[in-house]
Amino acid sequence: MATNYKITFKNHCTPQWYVDANSRWYLDEDVGARLTGGVNAAGITLTTQPVYSASTTLDASATPVSIGATTQDFVFIKNLGLTSAGVVSTASVLVSLDGTSGKYRIKLAAGESFAAEIGTASAGAEVNSVYMKTDGTAEQTVQTLRGT
Repeated sequence: MATNYKITFKNHCTPQWYVDANSRWYLDEDVGARLTGGVNAAGITLTTQPVYSASTTLDASATPVSIGATTQDFVFIKNLGLTSAGVVSTASVLVSLDGTSGKYRIKLAAGESFAAEIGTASAGAEVNSVYMKTDGTAEQTVQTLRGT
C-alpha cells in the first residue's frame, strides 16, 4: 500500500495601493478584500515523496539553479535573507516556472516566500521546470520544498 504525504499550505495576499499625498497604503477598493486560501497539494505519494532542502545557495552571478526534477506538482521557496556564511543579505531571489529561458516573474525579497500547486504538464504546456537566481547584487540562500 502506498503511503500518501500531505502538504497543506495557505496563501495570503492583501491588494493595496499607495497614495503619495498621504504617504499611506490603502486596501485596493476594486478588490475590496484580502485574498486567502488553503489547499492540500494532491498526488504526492511514497514514490514521489516531497524533497526538502534547508539551504541552497544562489551565487551573486545570477546563474539559474534548478529546484530539482523538471516537472513539479507543488513548490515552496523561501528567501532566507542570508549568505552561505550566515551574513545578512538583502538580495532578491527571482523565480521562473518555465525553465532557464523563461520569464522570472516572481521576486522574493529577504524573508519572503512563495508556495503554489502547479498543474502537471500536458501536450503543448510548459514543463514546470522551476529555476531560481539572485537579482545579481549578492549571494542568497533559499529553503525549498518540492513535490512531483
